[in-house]
Amino acid sequence: MQSDSENDSTDVSLLKKVQEGNTEAGQRFDACYRALLAYWGQRSGVPAADLPDHVQSVFAAVFRSLPSFSKDRPVGGSFRGWLLKISNDLVADYFRKKQKRNEVPLPEEIAWQDRLSLLAEEENSPLPPSRKILAQQIQKMIQTDFEAKTWQAFMLLVVEELDAVEVGRRLGMTPHAVRKAKSRILKRVKSEFGDLAPWS
Repeated sequence: MQSDSENDSTDVSLLKKVQEGNTEAGQRFDACYRALLAYWGQRSGVPAADLPDHVQSVFAAVFRSLPSFSKDRPVGGSFRGWLLKISNDLVADYFRKKQKRNEVPLPEEIAWQDRLSLLAEEENSPLPPSRKILAQQIQKMIQTDFEAKTWQAFMLLVVEELDAVEVGRRLGMTPHAVRKAKSRILKRVKSEFGDLAPWS
């Protein structure tokens, strides 16, 4: 079993590295957000056959716009809010182009504007789907650097939002050990993903 490891080599966020053109950071950004963009596209009614192209279009727009991104933008304040706006704008473009070509909409494409409204409501909820999706992607990238019980404690405490006593009871850990597991993983996540991390 691998022991827990810490990565204190950098406090530069993933987003800043992407902005600087770091290839590895770009790959990690892709791995982190591709599933989320596909989920948003699917929820908005984009057909499965067109989802890959939609996701690529969003990535292209994001990379073009990154230099102008600011946490102060009036789109909800967060990077995810900004990203969702780009995705939704491209979804709207997609369906308007189809309408101009007089294509018959598929059943899942009907009422796409209502779907965008519902998606925005989901993302404004206390536990938006994007949080869990991003957590799952980050888990795939760093989970093997931590012992299984450490990661289980983190997921139950932070993602499922159980209290430390209940998590400890389930895993045979003290509440202090549960909180320590949370702290260690959060430190690692924040060091690698910075403002893009779905947890605070």
